[in-house]
Amino acid sequence: MNFNKQKKMIDYNPEISEQTEETDYSKIANDCFIDVDETIDMQPIALSLGKHEHKGQMYDTPIASYGDFFCLIGASKSRKTYAKKGIISSYIGGNASSYFPDLKGHGNKYKVIIDNDTEQSKFHAQRGARQILNMVGSKYPYYKPYEMRSLNYKDRIGLIKWQLENIDNIGLMFIDGIADLVRNVNDLDECNDLVQMLMSWSKDYNIAIGTILHINYGGIKATGHLGSAVTKKAETVVLVETTEGVTSLKANLTRNISFNDIEFEVGTDGLPKQSNLITSDRNY
Repeated sequence: MNFNKQKKMIDYNPEISEQTEETDYSKIANDCFIDVDETIDMQPIALSLGKHEHKGQMYDTPIASYGDFFCLIGASKSRKTYAKKGIISSYIGGNASSYFPDLKGHGNKYKVIIDNDTEQSKFHAQRGARQILNMVGSKYPYYKPYEMRSLNYKDRIGLIKWQLENIDNIGLMFIDGIADLVRNVNDLDECNDLVQMLMSWSKDYNIAIGTILHINYGGIKATGHLGSAVTKKAETVVLVETTEGVTSLKANLTRNISFNDIEFEVGTDGLPKQSNLITSDRNY
């Protein structure tokens, strides 16, 4: 369907919350219109966790898709960053399947992984990056870790925009933690604008973006208005909980088929390793 009425065309920028009176809403209407007779393919899977059955066939269960973002939430020191290490290494592949056999990357050949750490010092961020490569089993030239702790929140956003504009073939980007990209996690406008950026970045560059957020003490709700906004828009929200040394990843919220919980423990080598199997055979 064509809503174009010969009006002046200007680019629509979803990062700008207020459009001018010259905004061409006929173009926006064309972009947003849903033709129920059109075949719209499911977004390609970037990461899956286990399998599910559908009409007698077994399929990978997505936790992250290209063109969308997902979120890990958990209490302070609940091993969210260890979970991130398992996800990134599994996306890369190599020997990581021996650590997390139920996590699997898709469409990842020669894809660049951007690992942005806003919380740790460069020393600790480097140690985490080395652990990821140890799980993979070799150096991976397309894995690019960054330490952002030393930057202010505006420069963190600026660096992410630079990465997206200047680094080709990104497949997966992690932002650990997303709250460090705002000044106030309870500022409605600031938080909504950031979530809009996450949606725009993932869609415009066709990448999967992983974010990490803390939860409120004594509950499972992500912190502040930012937490509410992120969990409402995220494709998948994974709850990370640790009890007596065993960490579980649970499907807190998802737009897809829910996945079974997986558990991992951290070995004496400092590497996380899945301790329960939810898929006995990946070759269905």
